[in-house]
Amino acid sequence: MHRKFLVETCSSTLAGIKTGNLVACPMRDEKELEKSVRELNKSLSKKGLVLIPLRKKGERALLYLVRLDRLKEDLNHHIAQKLLEEKQYPKENPILCIRELIRRMNEDEDFPHEVGLFIGYPAEDVEGFVKQGTTCAKCIGHWVVHGDEEEAKKRFAQYKKCRQVYMEQYDKTKNFERLIVK
Repeated sequence: MHRKFLVETCSSTLAGIKTGNLVACPMRDEKELEKSVRELNKSLSKKGLVLIPLRKKGERALLYLVRLDRLKEDLNHHIAQKLLEEKQYPKENPILCIRELIRRMNEDEDFPHEVGLFIGYPAEDVEGFVKQGTTCAKCIGHWVVHGDEEEAKKRFAQYKKCRQVYMEQYDKTKNFERLIVK
């Protein structure tokens, strides 16, 4: 996996302003992907991040870049706890929640929409989407907003600006490690 691709798709998580990102990428060789993930995790883990394969199917892989400390905070939100309980996740442990998410990604036919809790979407918006879809949505950007529309729009703009700055910096320096905020 190319570092530039991670910068482009995960800049807000690398910058420390978002809990996680999902990354869909081509997978020509499963062993090569695993090697690439291990190499990336050497740099990422020093700064509190981890890259986890969620699903490998055909010639595609879905990876999850996450800040585990932020995930723990996000999953402790009262609405997140309620939703995890309703969906029968082992809500007391974020690592066990990730394992359950991986299981669901690989075994269930339906996409687990609670994944929004794992990537830093506001819990009230995830709950709204799980229960109502896009019905009654206030706006749609990086996610479907059912709660605080103004705050969501600020975050959308922040993510866009972060991506722009990170891409410019990466193009100038080609230094991936320098862009990872602890």
